[in-house]
Amino acid sequence: DNTITIMSIASFVETVVVIGASAVRRGQVDATVERIKEAGFLLVDRHQKPFQASGLDLPIDTNGVVVSLVVKGPADAFSVLAKIAPTELDEDVYFSPETYFALRDRAALFPMPQVLERTVVLVHPAHNNDEQIAVVERALADHDFVVLHSDKDAKLSPHQVASLFMHDDEKDPADWSSGAAAVYVVERLGGVAHGQLLAGPNTVAVARARAPQSLRALLASADDEDAEHVVHVSTSVENAEHDIAAVLSSDGSGERKEAETSKALPVTHGVVLLLPDVVSEWHRVQYELERHGFTIIASERVYMSKQRASEYFPLDDALAAHVSASGNELKALLVSKACALETLRVVLGPDDPEVARQTHPESLRAKFGTDALRNGLRAPLDMSSTRRYVRDLFPYAKIDTVPVGHRAIDRVMHAAPDGDA
Repeated sequence: DNTITIMSIASFVETVVVIGASAVRRGQVDATVERIKEAGFLLVDRHQKPFQASGLDLPIDTNGVVVSLVVKGPADAFSVLAKIAPTELDEDVYFSPETYFALRDRAALFPMPQVLERTVVLVHPAHNNDEQIAVVERALADHDFVVLHSDKDAKLSPHQVASLFMHDDEKDPADWSSGAAAVYVVERLGGVAHGQLLAGPNTVAVARARAPQSLRALLASADDEDAEHVVHVSTSVENAEHDIAAVLSSDGSGERKEAETSKALPVTHGVVLLLPDVVSEWHRVQYELERHGFTIIASERVYMSKQRASEYFPLDDALAAHVSASGNELKALLVSKACALETLRVVLGPDDPEVARQTHPESLRAKFGTDALRNGLRAPLDMSSTRRYVRDLFPYAKIDTVPVGHRAIDRVMHAAPDGDA
């Protein structure tokens, strides 16, 4: 039989394998890697160094140098590794037992640059009550999610549910459309992976034992055999866009309609001020903002006298003095995005860059700020202040009517008398 079976890359699953310190010392690394490859896995990433993921409690020897692997295998990757581990892998080898742990382990051992991502969190009708919804919303806020859209009385049609679960044969569409579900469209840095981590493991017992603060652990009752049926979250960036279209489908068809998405997730505007220490790097800041999905509508040089600085920063005398004494030049960017003000708060990060580098290393202040005074960027985070900044800095732009995208940039550039867009 000369038939060649070609498996779609999309059907592969990524997981993490860690070869413990004692196995490394006994020279078991090469044999372990080869056996994993023979089982049908591809090696995606690898590093060998002292174990430093202090928050990760693995059941192997982590006292010394370990070898960490990211491997990609078939759809049943977790069960394949579980089958060969007892007899064919060294006892000092750990592998992520399911998707939740694979995401957790990869985030800890192979941190990646993150961008703003939208995702969907759907709460089952049986758990849609005031007490449990309060738990969900508190968890979303605690984990830095911005809620772009919510509907706590979402009566999903069978077509919408079928669209949401088209790649998941385990979920019963009739069960999820049996009453009013709670729907949240949310966004944060690395939103899809963090949404899955917040949801937690798929089984109630594992969720409660290994991820007690996850939504599935917090919401599941004694009657829930499968925690996956308590909360649904998007599993990829592509699925998230599909899920958003499905939950926002007003006619119940589950089909994507741009007008409905735009209405539910309205584009708003914001102003970002680059302080003197960062003005020379404004192209890098612009790149970062665009990477996170912001449209740069216009930019302007801003010269700060002492009086003007005190008007812009009335509650921060030290900042006003610093700005007016540091070459006097700032850079102002007019940006747009769905729920721009809320997402700007996430992208900018904590006011103190030293704190930001510890807690939000992908934020702009972590990357560009120096200290609490020279933190790189400021932005008004309420609509009233934003409108005042726009009137002062971009008098030719009307944020109620400025279109979005390249046409917006063209229109503002043509209208600007001496713009620096």
